[in-house]
Amino acid sequence: MSRVSVRYARALFSLADEEKKLETIAADMGELKKLVESSTDFSDFILNPLLSSSKQSAVIREFFTGKVDTRTFDFLQLLCKKKRLNQLPEILDAFDSLLLKKRNQVHAEVTSAVALDDQQMDAIKANLESMTDKSVILNSKKDSALIGGFKVLIDGVIIDNSVQYQLFKLKEKLVS
Repeated sequence: MSRVSVRYARALFSLADEEKKLETIAADMGELKKLVESSTDFSDFILNPLLSSSKQSAVIREFFTGKVDTRTFDFLQLLCKKKRLNQLPEILDAFDSLLLKKRNQVHAEVTSAVALDDQQMDAIKANLESMTDKSVILNSKKDSALIGGFKVLIDGVIIDNSVQYQLFKLKEKLVS
């Protein structure tokens, strides 16, 4: 993440918090993030270096007027004016990080060989919350290469409780 993106995200976050609009702006940022991830047309538009700032501004005005908070709209217009609209995906990530920190939350991803039931997910979530002293937002995915067990990625740390890893450790012990 670039320092420029972090600076823009911090500025918007501080302004939103100061004006007591953090939840509204956070919702707008979440919707923008979904749009960036789901629409290749929008992604291509914001990343296109050949578009002038006035053209980008006009498109943003047409598409977002009345659909987002005025602060969010002004922020998007500022990005157009400063030729920083291409930084929007990184700014959204940085804003999300600031929001998670303020809410004392953390994202975690559980990867397992088979789909875990709700009870198993709740147990993993409870353990992670007690380890981190934060509220955990848990996502899951399947990877049949794991054979059994699961891996958790949280705050850049991998907790590997998979059969594949256990077999690897056993092999290392036997070889040494």
